[in-house]
Amino acid sequence: MSKYIGWKYYDSTWYGLDFIDTKHLPHYPKSQNRDDYDDLATKFFDDNCSVSNLSLDGNSEPRIIVIKAGDQNILEELRIIDLHYFDEYPDYPNEDYVNLNIPLGKKYNDEGFTTKIIEEPYQFNLESGNLSLINHYAYQINYSEFEEDNKYEVGEQVANSLEKNNLQLATMNINKNNFEKIGNVHGFSFTWEIGEYDVFFLKLEKHKIIIPDEEITMNFPCCNRKETYNSKNRVVRWGVTNLYCEKCDKHNTSYEKCLTYKGENIDFETHCIKGYKDRIESVNYSTVIRPSRFKNDIEWI
Repeated sequence: MSKYIGWKYYDSTWYGLDFIDTKHLPHYPKSQNRDDYDDLATKFFDDNCSVSNLSLDGNSEPRIIVIKAGDQNILEELRIIDLHYFDEYPDYPNEDYVNLNIPLGKKYNDEGFTTKIIEEPYQFNLESGNLSLINHYAYQINYSEFEEDNKYEVGEQVANSLEKNNLQLATMNINKNNFEKIGNVHGFSFTWEIGEYDVFFLKLEKHKIIIPDEEITMNFPCCNRKETYNSKNRVVRWGVTNLYCEKCDKHNTSYEKCLTYKGENIDFETHCIKGYKDRIESVNYSTVIRPSRFKNDIEWI
């Protein structure tokens, strides 16, 4: 029976983790100028990362790396979960991270992000069978060295973690003592399998209730007049949305306060009007990667 295990805690900086075939690491840009080194390194990784910006918006919150272990300790799946959806995440002991005993925070649920979306996957090919997750931007800035003899590398520490991580995955013996919190290394590597992979994005969406136009009342403060809602009366002037009154030729400010539904002001956090604040908002929750040969449904508990 398959099980999920918390494997690593990644303390993000200002960027996230990208997937890249370990055969590309380390990378040694060739130039005589530090700025050129950075530009060349960035272009190299943009060209070779299997998924660019696989960092869940590049925010500065930590992530937890979760693996799915199947029968005979076969690695079936890896997930990157953004921890800013959880409450008090820095204070949990390693054992709770391993067992995924971390309660999901209420922040986004309270704000209406309750619809779970799993986007259609896209594929990439892992030629060497060795996969690296690397924050190459932070690595370049903080840990790569520029010297006159051109010994500038990006990713040596990440590539060198291969053997250590493979030993862990061979037995799936991950516990509170060997659960790793990654900070200044900016990534890690491990051996999986050669071939095609699927990448899924899991998102939380906020779906508002659309109020029919005929059920909304426009209240004109200029003349105490009431009319059924009509979008033509919504006029934006100098970046401010106004309720325009043809009778008074006046633009009434505080547009939303001029609209009522069933005699009450409209809560535009939960409700919307077609064409006004009806955009579906979404937040990235997790990224899932697995070999394409696994066809079972993606779980989201």
